[in-house]
Amino acid sequence: FGNGRLRATYEPPSPGSDGNGGDVTGGSRNGGDDTGSTGNGSDGAGDDGNVEARTIDAGGSPYQDEVRIRVAPWPGLSGESIAAYPSFHFVDTYDTDDVMEAALDPTRSPERRGYECDVYVVEHKSPVAWGGNTDLIDATGVVETITLNAGSIADNRVAVWSGGLDAGPLVSNAYDIVYDFGRDGRLDPGDLIDGFDANRAGAFVVKDLNAPGPYAVSQGDYSAGTYLTQRTYYPSNLAQLGAVPLVTIGHGNGHQYTWYGYLGQHLASHGYVVMSYRNNTGPGIETASTTTLTNLDYLLTHLDSVLGGVLAGHLDTHRIGWIGHSRGGEGVVRAYDRIFDGAWSPQGYEIDDVRAVASIAPTVYLTAAESDPHDVSYYLIVGGADGDVTGRPDLPGDQYFRISDRSLGISQTSYVHGATHNDFNCCGFDDGIGPDQIGRPEAQRVAKSYFLALMQLYLDGNPATREFFTRMYDDLPPSGIAPEVEIATTFREVDQVGNFVIDDFQTQPALGTSSSNGTVTMTVANAHEGLNEDADVSYTWTPSDPMNGMIFYSGSGDFSRGLIFDHPTMETRWIEFEVVPAFRDVRDHRHLSLRACQGTRHPETVALDDAHSFAVTLRDENGVSSTVAFGSWGQLTPLYPRTGSGVGAGWVNEMNTVRISLAEFEADGSGIDLSRIAAVRIELGAPYGSPRGRIGLDDVMFTLD
Repeated sequence: FGNGRLRATYEPPSPGSDGNGGDVTGGSRNGGDDTGSTGNGSDGAGDDGNVEARTIDAGGSPYQDEVRIRVAPWPGLSGESIAAYPSFHFVDTYDTDDVMEAALDPTRSPERRGYECDVYVVEHKSPVAWGGNTDLIDATGVVETITLNAGSIADNRVAVWSGGLDAGPLVSNAYDIVYDFGRDGRLDPGDLIDGFDANRAGAFVVKDLNAPGPYAVSQGDYSAGTYLTQRTYYPSNLAQLGAVPLVTIGHGNGHQYTWYGYLGQHLASHGYVVMSYRNNTGPGIETASTTTLTNLDYLLTHLDSVLGGVLAGHLDTHRIGWIGHSRGGEGVVRAYDRIFDGAWSPQGYEIDDVRAVASIAPTVYLTAAESDPHDVSYYLIVGGADGDVTGRPDLPGDQYFRISDRSLGISQTSYVHGATHNDFNCCGFDDGIGPDQIGRPEAQRVAKSYFLALMQLYLDGNPATREFFTRMYDDLPPSGIAPEVEIATTFREVDQVGNFVIDDFQTQPALGTSSSNGTVTMTVANAHEGLNEDADVSYTWTPSDPMNGMIFYSGSGDFSRGLIFDHPTMETRWIEFEVVPAFRDVRDHRHLSLRACQGTRHPETVALDDAHSFAVTLRDENGVSSTVAFGSWGQLTPLYPRTGSGVGAGWVNEMNTVRISLAEFEADGSGIDLSRIAAVRIELGAPYGSPRGRIGLDDVMFTLD
């Protein structure tokens, strides 16, 4: 990506030639540009529509011309309508009861204005497959016909599939969206396609992730000793499925390995083998990590005898996921750390074969050097009404977010309002503390949905479920979860090659300088940068504890830092981050990403008493700016109104990840130059979202994905 030159040598047209022709335009969201031909001799340009051509050798024939073009990731066609600018939010994933939409910005493709096309949703095919058969077979039953209008992207949105979207027989189905400008029912020169990539489709339809899978499930118990006791769930037709991924589950203290049948049955019905083991949690985290390791070692080295050998030859030992609950949730992290540090030599697998590690309401008893997820893909799910691992500010061992913020890989979190500690097993006592508790059946619907999405993404490499973690919960809640359930979700990429971190607050602690050494200016009130640590033993708001409600740091090697500030009612405030000159060209990036939360029990949060949103402005070196308010598709969750640990209502500060497609800042010919972005500004106040609030901020960055 970037500036480039296209040099073409060509023969003059023969007499009578009309010059028609061109290349199929499009590509996946992973690359490509929007350069192409309309099929009638009118060539489109790159992302700004400008083409510069000059003759290099005009003295004879053949001619040689040089064309300068600008290229950038193509935003694609699929997405959803939103109420405010940019009017269309580019997304890939839909539930079966969603409306799949497509849109083409006429300012991005001005050469196509006034042209009519047929819009198809087709089964995804690789470029090689398209080369063998270019016929367009619509999957929806109705081919839409549109004309690209002059004006805005809002004038060029079309519903291409309304209701009854087909997710296929398993978890998801992949589709491409085609604009057939030739109107001949074939993919050929001049057409647009979203999904022209071997590895990535233009759109995905995902089933109800809480619903059972297509396979009947068998289970069996096996024991080779007190702490080599296992219950295993597997598809009854395993012999016909080849080698399938393996998931292990480690219970918490006082729990039983037989209490996770809801999760074992669910994952096995979708083609996984799930082994739940008796966990030695009583002495502590080290012994829990040992039983995690010894049970897996034993299973993989005794496949011929465990359960009569039914698993032999049918486990893919290169695709393993670990789940743990409570002390078991910290135990799986400690187990991974021991392998990473060379303190344990696994039998039958390597560390890279563990593709995902997940914790349900984990304790945090060990230091960051001991309970460290390192660079493995890590997932944390916890309930706001947990009465065991509580999240209290005076109990560092209960501060579950400390583990997820230690991750140096990809981490994702789900903070579920009203879920308790034992909602995530079948039989533990009711320990819930807090209002609006959702109950065990609902909490388990949430767990089944997100754990299936997690294993599909990291064990099966299915990109269809990724957006359940990257998008805000309001924007893509898994179907099957009750509409009143509130979940704060984060998706965080640390140390990912190619991402540019504007400010993660890990260095340069002065308010006026970002961690990337850019200048930071602001008009927000009461700004404080420092450790993401509630510094006292109470959630009562006091000015002396500006990070009130932050439980991402508590010493012991933790390193999470952030920024917090407030903006009063009836005023607009902002905070602006300079983008340093070396990283101002963001055309090969896809999103502006940040984590944000409300500040618990602060007077501004209490006065707002609602979800919160704001806007983000990009400004280029020429002074051109473009602003997108994310409140059109999601908001920062209102804090779970749990009481205790001081005066007032509101519990931990719940981070939410906000991601805005950079293409959305370019909508409707905004004129923003993504090759010269000088600043990112957070805009606060009624014109941009919520009228007031107390906001925590972290991990402001441009991401490649």
